[in-house]
Amino acid sequence: MSEETEAKEVSEVKKLDIKETKEMVTFVAKLGMGLEASLDDDGKLSFGDVSNMMPALMSSGAAFAGAGKIGAEFKDMDKAEGKELCDHLASELDLKDDKIEAIVERSMTLGKELFMLINDLKEAKKD
Repeated sequence: MSEETEAKEVSEVKKLDIKETKEMVTFVAKLGMGLEASLDDDGKLSFGDVSNMMPALMSSGAAFAGAGKIGAEFKDMDKAEGKELCDHLASELDLKDDKIEAIVERSMTLGKELFMLINDLKEAKKD
């Protein structure tokens, strides 16, 4: 197989973007912010907190409509998309407690790096 044919096959295999994953991250970030706002008021969740949850509810349709594709997007994700996903979380998440927000963002970065390491190990075993 020529290098050109092999490169074409590789590019054809890499077809997925991270749209569905980003939509779920958006939902989770908005849910987290809604929970923070609700619990910050009185430490409890109640019907009166519905307004805090509206942004999450509004994004839930898109998040769950394509949720079945998220696993495939993760399997197909490259390093640039991993960074894009971390950047997306950072742009969507705005918690009042900056320390907690930084920990969440670092956790996402750590998760991405662990995922990429596992993929690198799988690729190394193929060779």
